[in-house]
Amino acid sequence: MPTKIFIAFTIVVLLFGAVLFFNVSRLGQQFDATNIVNRSLVPVRLWLSEAESELRQLSLEVTKDGGVPGAETLRGLVETVLPRIEVRVAQSGRVLSQVAASVPELRPRSVLTGLESRLGGLASRTGQLRTELINLANFFETDAPPNEIAAAHTTLVALLNQTKAQVGSLSRQSTAVVGGALVWAGEQQRRNALYIVLTTAGAMSLALVVMWWTALTLRPLTKLSESVRKLQGGAYETVDVTARNEIGHLASEFNQMVIALRHGQEALQNAHRQAIEAERMATIGRMTSQITHELRNPLSSIALNIELIQEELRADSGTSPEIFEGLSAMMREIDQLTGITAEYLEFARLPQLDPDLEDLNALVFSLLDFHGPDIAQQGVRVKTDLEPSLPPLLLDGAQLRRAILNLIRNGVEAMPEGGELVVRTRIDDGWGVIEVVDSGQGLTADAKEQIFNPFFTTKPRGTGLGLPMTKQIVAQHGGEVHVREGTAGGCVFEVRLPISNA
Repeated sequence: MPTKIFIAFTIVVLLFGAVLFFNVSRLGQQFDATNIVNRSLVPVRLWLSEAESELRQLSLEVTKDGGVPGAETLRGLVETVLPRIEVRVAQSGRVLSQVAASVPELRPRSVLTGLESRLGGLASRTGQLRTELINLANFFETDAPPNEIAAAHTTLVALLNQTKAQVGSLSRQSTAVVGGALVWAGEQQRRNALYIVLTTAGAMSLALVVMWWTALTLRPLTKLSESVRKLQGGAYETVDVTARNEIGHLASEFNQMVIALRHGQEALQNAHRQAIEAERMATIGRMTSQITHELRNPLSSIALNIELIQEELRADSGTSPEIFEGLSAMMREIDQLTGITAEYLEFARLPQLDPDLEDLNALVFSLLDFHGPDIAQQGVRVKTDLEPSLPPLLLDGAQLRRAILNLIRNGVEAMPEGGELVVRTRIDDGWGVIEVVDSGQGLTADAKEQIFNPFFTTKPRGTGLGLPMTKQIVAQHGGEVHVREGTAGGCVFEVRLPISNA
């Protein structure tokens, strides 16, 4: 990409240089042409005017007083006036040839070609004038007959008149040439101005395109710098860059780094939460184990003493039945407390996993088959929707049975007046999923937040340890458990177990 940008700017610089060179060259040509017009064509017009004046003087001298000038006068004209006319004509012809060669595009804009050819004819005519003047002078010197002198004089006058007319026409034509040249110079100036505007506009347009392309190419760098600043602030945002160049490759590498950092941060946070949760659960487990241990022995002693009292009272026929009923109620409560302490102890001393490949569908089916009659007695219908393509998973069957059984019991207890319990399995993006759906009253938002906390319960006689135990077992399998509201009411408990562990 740096090479492309360098090449683009090099092209722009070269283009501006070419435009500058072209425009300077055009202006130089225009200056040279205008200079030639001013220094060459204008003097030609002046020279032809001077030649016309000299011819008038020559004509006056030849026709002075209506007679024929003498030989001395004629030779003086040949030596003085006529050479000036010849010089002006020769200069004009030479300059016009130079102008035609120097500014060839001036030819179609004027009558240069015709003027050049006519000047050539004028040069030959001045030669004839010289011949006629010399002949007339010779006639005087040789005492030629008067009629021959008169005829020669008439011929000279006629030639002079023709030459004057031709010079006058050439003078007017030269004026037209100068006017045409000035018009051409004006057109060249306007054309050059248009060239300058167009070439400059084209170069600027290309420069703007290159600047736009460069800004567009470098724009992802701005996004990258913003993302880097956000990354420093803890925002793991990727960059949306589709360019297929070095910047696009850099953005792709940056996005991979951000994703890796995000995953690492999430893993660190999860590990931190799990460590805190594990420490919390361990603390609760130790406390629960200690409390359970402190309660079990007194409860056992109380139960034993009540049994002894019952045996002694049975020997006394006068004992009131109400006493036996009170003792029986005490024994039931002690049994209830003993069950609770056993559940506490079970939660505090979850065994280590003994994983093996297990068919999750078969595990669910065996659970429902065994507990189905009890569930049916409570007025709950069981419906299954098991994914047949679910592969075997690496898990501890006994532990996971306890976890799923807790969810099933929780769902049944949520429907005291009966309802429908749905148990389904499915595959979701590398996870094996178990869902237990009830049609009960559902949970409040606060209850959903605390439902997996130890000792939290929504039941009058619940211990609040079943769902935390389920969460702990699932977490030991590397999975997750969540609760959400069902589409038709009730709750959906979802257990996700990694298939990759299999």
